Amino acid sequence: MTNPIKIVVFRNGDLHHKGTRIIIKPHIHEMQQLYEVINKECPLVVGACRRLLTIDGEQVSEIQDLIDGNRYFALGGEQLNLNKMPYVLQQKDKQDYADDLIFPEFYQDEIEYMPIFSTPKRPLKMFGVQTEKAKVIFVFRNGDIYDKGARITLKSSVTSMEKLYKLVTSECQLVTGSCRKLVTPTGDIINSLQEFEDYSNLIACAGEPLNLTRLPIILRKKIKKEKPEQEEEQSPIEQQRPSSNSPTPKRPLKMFGVQTEKAKVIFVFRNGDIYDKGTRITLKASVTTMQKLYLLVSNECKLVTGSCRKLVTPQGKSINSLQEFEDYSNLIACAGEPLNLTRLPIVLRKKN
Repeated sequence: MTNPIKIVVFRNGDLHHKGTRIIIKPHIHEMQQLYEVINKECPLVVGACRRLLTIDGEQVSEIQDLIDGNRYFALGGEQLNLNKMPYVLQQKDKQDYADDLIFPEFYQDEIEYMPIFSTPKRPLKMFGVQTEKAKVIFVFRNGDIYDKGARITLKSSVTSMEKLYKLVTSECQLVTGSCRKLVTPTGDIINSLQEFEDYSNLIACAGEPLNLTRLPIILRKKIKKEKPEQEEEQSPIEQQRPSSNSPTPKRPLKMFGVQTEKAKVIFVFRNGDIYDKGTRITLKASVTTMQKLYLLVSNECKLVTGSCRKLVTPQGKSINSLQEFEDYSNLIACAGEPLNLTRLPIVLRKKN
């Protein structure tokens, strides 16, 4: 070989490859030397170049078999993939092929001999990116009222519910364990990927049941907005409401709740401490038992004799239930010792 040979090499299975121009100089006598040049100029994804095939699939064994201006496929250890023929070689219009090549001036004479390939249509995968858009869902943690939800895209790689559970576990970071089921706010369990609706709200649960009492606040607002629309679809009989003159039933008030009744306040003094000025304690809704109140008093008043075990009025009456408390009343906290009236706090002596 006296003159250099110019060829175009395509990577096997690369749809978007437009070809790489390779110049075979006279000092290249063996195929191994040519493979090294191809590895530098047109690096393969699967590894080093080991074979060179013509467009028709025939293997080139000698340098002398190469034809100036021809096109070849570079392969490693894999087979020739005709299903992923580069788009440049798939053009039905041969003139367009010559215009798209990197060095079209070398192939004008070869265009009429260029073979034409047709690409078979691939079947669509679930939630694939070919013609349909991947679905999006918003997942909330079960029992977390402040959770704002995690946006999860059902890509084509999510082919089973188990893979989706792993994705939800990593994105939502459930406290109760790995995700085992996805439930709608109405309580319906999702069992297959086909049941998902685009931009739907779901609740992720581990082994525990759905907690409707601690539904996320965002979902509560959305459900309230949907209720008026549902009422419009009801029959005229169901839409009838009581007149404005009819009395509205009152909801039962919780003990020391925050609906219409103000939380009670008491002032607690240490037993036997004449200089104690008292500690203001609010009986919030979270204080539901006397034991919780004793624990709160022990933390706030810091009794010297131990933990609080009873609350007594300055007159010596013991308080045994939360219903007996009066707003802004004065009480004395005792541990195991009896009430010491001789060392009553000075503030209480003045009031009495």
